[in-house]
Amino acid sequence: MHPKKNKILTCSKKRKLENPDLSGFFRLMLEELNESKMSMTGASIHNPTVCNVCHILPKRTYVSVATERDNIIFLTLDEHTMFDSYLDCLDFEKLESVFPFIWKYAVKKVIYMYESGMVEEKGNILLSILERYNKQNG
Repeated sequence: MHPKKNKILTCSKKRKLENPDLSGFFRLMLEELNESKMSMTGASIHNPTVCNVCHILPKRTYVSVATERDNIIFLTLDEHTMFDSYLDCLDFEKLESVFPFIWKYAVKKVIYMYESGMVEEKGNILLSILERYNKQNG
């Protein structure tokens, strides 16, 4: 047995049981990422893990789109950590400056998922993105 096999299943420091559907989804995303081995920023990802699979709308809050491909971007671990941190704080200015292309892409995906009826939850992140998007384009 490969000693690092468990690292493929979760990047959380806390041990937790993975939802079987989510585990299967992560496997599919890793297969896709293994083809390019590249972050959306253009940075190399040499050994892809689930830590490189970043949910735009956090899976803990937006369960309805946790396994939706449109809710995923591929990032390095450091990029993923930074992206999540800015998003959790609703720091859209930082997201726009640090991840300009990716953030525009992410906003388009959020709007698409919302308008398509995929997102069932009305959390603060979604509502803040929708409000900002409507102000800029309304």
